[in-house]
Parts: sequence; C-alpha cells; structure tokens
Amino acid sequence: MKTFKYALLCAATVALASRVDARPANTIACGASITTDTIELESDLGPCPADGLFINSAQTAVSVNLNEHSITGSGNGAGLRIGTSNGGVTVKGPGHITGFGSGILVEDDDVLVYGVTLNTNKTGIGIGNANRVRIVSNTVRGGNKGQIGVGTGNAGDIFIYQNAITGHSEAGVAIFGESKTTVDSNTIIGNRTGIFAGPPDLVCFTIRGNNILHNRANGIDVSPKGIVGQNLTQALATVGSCFLVEDNTVTGNGGSGIVMEQASTLDQVLIQDNIVRNNEANGISLIGGQGSQVIGNVALQNHGVDLFWDASNSPSSCWKQNIFTPNSPSELPECP
Repeated sequence: MKTFKYALLCAATVALASRVDARPANTIACGASITTDTIELESDLGPCPADGLFINSAQTAVSVNLNEHSITGSGNGAGLRIGTSNGGVTVKGPGHITGFGSGILVEDDDVLVYGVTLNTNKTGIGIGNANRVRIVSNTVRGGNKGQIGVGTGNAGDIFIYQNAITGHSEAGVAIFGESKTTVDSNTIIGNRTGIFAGPPDLVCFTIRGNNILHNRANGIDVSPKGIVGQNLTQALATVGSCFLVEDNTVTGNGGSGIVMEQASTLDQVLIQDNIVRNNEANGISLIGGQGSQVIGNVALQNHGVDLFWDASNSPSSCWKQNIFTPNSPSELPECP
C-alpha cells in the first residue's frame, strides 16, 4: 500500500538546475530552484523534461504567481514541487500546469493553492508528509493521462474546497495514509470513483457538501480494497468518531452512491443528510464497520436497493429518518 501511495504522490527523480535569486522571472528555466519570496511568471515555461520549478530551502514565505502563463512537462516530475520554506507557500492563478507526473507536489507545511488549472497530469495535486494545506477553487482535469485528481497521504489538516475535478482514471479525490482531510463543496464529475478514502491508517475525514456526478464506479467509496484492486489484509486504525459523510449530492454514478465496504474496524462513520439518486447499483451500502449511523438521507430511484446493510459485517450500526423505497434487509435497526 505504501508503494502505491507514494507512486501516486511522488513524481520522478528530480534533476535540479540553476538557483534563482534576484533574476527576472522571465529568465527562469525548467528545474529552477526557487529561494526568493515572490515569483511572477512573465512567459510560459517548458516543456520541461523533469520538474518545472522547485521551491527549495527558501528562508522566507514564498508566493508563486502564474500570471496567466503555463508550465508544461513531458510526463515526468512535478510542474511545481513545493519543498521547504520558512513561512509557507502560496501558489495562485490564473495559469495552467500541464503534462507532469504531478502537477503540483506538496511536501511542506502551510501551503495554499488557488485558482490554478491543472491538465493531463498523472496526479493533479499530490500532498504527502505535509500539514495545513488548503486547495481552493482550482480546476483539475485528467485528460488522457490523469489517474488521481487530488491525492493525500500521511498528511494532516488538509482542506480541499470548491475545486472542479474531472476525468481521472482512478479517483477524483483519493485519501490515503495517516490523513486528516476535509473534502468540501467540490464538483467531481466523470472520474472512475468520485471520492475514495482508503484505509488502513486513516485518522479522520470529512466529506461534506460535494456534487459527485456521473463517475464510472462508486460516488463515495470507503474501502480497504483500494482503487486498483489491492487485497489488503492489514487491520485498520481506529481513532474514535471523526468520520463524516454529510450533505453531498451523489447522483448518476456507475456503481453505488455511497459505499463503506469491508472496513471492519473503521468505526462510527456518520452518513447523514445526503441526496443519493439514480446510481447504477445501490444508493447507500454499509458493509463493515461498527456503530455507524445512517441518518436523514434521501436515497431514491437507485437501480439496486436504496439502502443496503450487511448486518453480519457491520454490527451495532443503525438507521433513522431516511427517505427511500426499497431496502435490504426489510427491517433496519433504528438509531436511538
């Protein structure tokens, strides 16, 4: 699992090039090591054979303004690799990052990325070994190479907000590793899985207020099987009740709308106030986990059953105030 996580979140080996200090921005070359506090692109950069730009050991807070320009690659490296800085990094658009292993690879704390368009990168934005990262109002398109739109692994206090994420062969958003991640108010369309939260070792997630439409597999999938079919046998880490799936609109997906499957020790998941309609399999499927609650959802016109519960694998879970038509089994235990 670790190999898979880091293959998604890490780009190819870096070939570091010249150091950038006070040079005009239009002289920046591919692979440049950024140490200044403000960089504004004055022209397009690339195609780059490895990294586009690398923020490396900056002694101050760094601001990178794409300034309506593009950074393009040849399929490797990261368009913008965010390493160490003293005070955090801000990356702002408009501008495009296209054709890298990772469009933006975040490996440092206190990072804000907003208003950027990322096209045809294997991973649009990858976040690993980082804390306090905000990904806001970006457009992430998979094109013919995209696998993951936004992926997190071994990261804390990650906030993914109001992004448009489309066309990835694995998942629009993938949460791996010891991650505390909030996915809020995004539009996630036409990926394989909309949002995937993959145990083991999840610390906490909140999936709230997203529009998850017309993905080819499940809309929201919490499963240790992995999005490329891994058969994991590791026990899951249980860290109390901080798993929330709330107020999402999940419609027209090719699998189930919301599924929690075989996560036998991922306990106390609260699934509430979601609209789950017209999915090809079930509406809400609960197959594993103890003490989960399914409350106040509208689950209608799904092609399987609207509410599905495998009681043998999810004991002590309960259901309340849902609006649905068919359910399996016919009697669901009521939450107090």
